[in-house]
Amino acid sequence: MSNRKTEEKVQVVKRYLEGNDSYRDLAQDAGIDEGEIRYWV
Repeated sequence: MSNRKTEEKVQVVKRYLEGNDSYRDLAQDAGIDEGEIRYWV
């Protein structure tokens, strides 16, 4: 997971901060664990 490009991480975090997607939704879309997204945010 740490090999993800910075741009990908930023896009996921932006989507979360916009308030339209949950950790679970983003994790499913990106194919990663919810905990990884929590760490990024």
